[in-house]
Amino acid sequence: MQEIGTLSGLTVAENIFLGNEEKFTKHGIKNTAAMNKKAQEYLDSYGFNYIDATKVIDDYNFEDRKLVEIVKEELGNNRNCVVYVEYSQDASSNVLFRLQELLCRECGLEEQEVIVMQSGYPSALKREEWMHDRAREGMRVMICNPRLCETGLDFCWEEEGKVYNYPNLIFYQIGYSLFVVWQAAGRAWRLNQREECHTYYLAY
Repeated sequence: MQEIGTLSGLTVAENIFLGNEEKFTKHGIKNTAAMNKKAQEYLDSYGFNYIDATKVIDDYNFEDRKLVEIVKEELGNNRNCVVYVEYSQDASSNVLFRLQELLCRECGLEEQEVIVMQSGYPSALKREEWMHDRAREGMRVMICNPRLCETGLDFCWEEEGKVYNYPNLIFYQIGYSLFVVWQAAGRAWRLNQREECHTYYLAY
């Protein structure tokens, strides 16, 4: 079981600067207004102006907070990740690009390191080639609908003497088909896999 790593009861700003409060402390007194202002500037600069830095962290999405924690830990161990998002077609519920921005910001990644595979592109026959191309360009996290990967894609391969591996699968959302979940969860467990595979299911 995974538990959330942010501290309940603290504000968003306090969690952002946890362990670095001295930046806003003088003569033993913390300048909360300055800390809130700087945290809000960070949030706004990355398009997260809908998040109020002064609000308690518990008010915000558990899955987002846990996703960031898992990806940070796994990438810190040099282990690439795939994030599965079930609802990726309806614009009102599509979180693919929001998660891409979130992971870039919170995990200190470049845009080419967090890549979205969309339902309409690439075509089924070209998905493996597309993934290999993105991996060569430095992709460390891929975000996609699990239905795009349930068959035909292997997340561990060797090319010109270099091994590319995505042993961590994170189900940010889970759909109604257990068959799809089962198939997508097996993409990292291949015959040539030599690393321990981690599969996470985020539920709250």
